[in-house]
Amino acid sequence: MTLSKETTVGKKRVVVKPKEIADAVKLRIGQKIGISVDGDKIVVEPVRNVIWLAIYGEKIGRIEAEELGGVGVSRRNIVICDILLDISFLLPILGFEISEEIMKVYPRLP
Repeated sequence: MTLSKETTVGKKRVVVKPKEIADAVKLRIGQKIGISVDGDKIVVEPVRNVIWLAIYGEKIGRIEAEELGGVGVSRRNIVICDILLDISFLLPILGFEISEEIMKVYPRLP
């Protein structure tokens, strides 16, 4: 997606980002941005923190039922899901999601 808007440099060289631009990159009030120069261009990019990446970032892995040996309620699967529950807050941060099939059988997982 390409979106382009004009804005004016104000006092103390303050630049106000148009709402459409901020919304397009999910920029929020108080969020840090990185500013750099590339040739004769000024590049402004949102700084992505761990929380942003957990919510909006690309998922790099998915835990499927086959990895648990199926979704049957066995002692082994309960132990595995207990471990997943213990580290569940880390899964999105690390870029993992849990399949819907597992979520139906083990609803305590996030």
